[in-house]
Amino acid sequence: MTAAAVVAIVGALLIVVVLAAYLIYVAFALKAVSSRLTTITAGLGAIPEKTAPLAPVITQINKDLTAADDKLHTVLTTERQPELPAPWVVVPKPRAPLPGSPAAKRARQ
Repeated sequence: MTAAAVVAIVGALLIVVVLAAYLIYVAFALKAVSSRLTTITAGLGAIPEKTAPLAPVITQINKDLTAADDKLHTVLTTERQPELPAPWVVVPKPRAPLPGSPAAKRARQ
């Protein structure tokens, strides 16, 4: 056997060994991922059972919020006298202009 043939066979064997090692690493990584996905799936399966008692409470909260929304809508749509601001609007008091400002000079003229 020539030296070139020996080098070719050793190179091919080296490539096979490296690929085998890489595939073994990938297999272990996939096994770890599978284990974690099994744990997550089990946890997700328990969610409907754990949250079932909340349904009546959420229904009541929704009814209360609907009633509050209806009352707020009634308050916001009632007509008010146009000259009066809404009760929640704060109207600032007029202030005197600062001395030396352009507004103070206009006020003196």
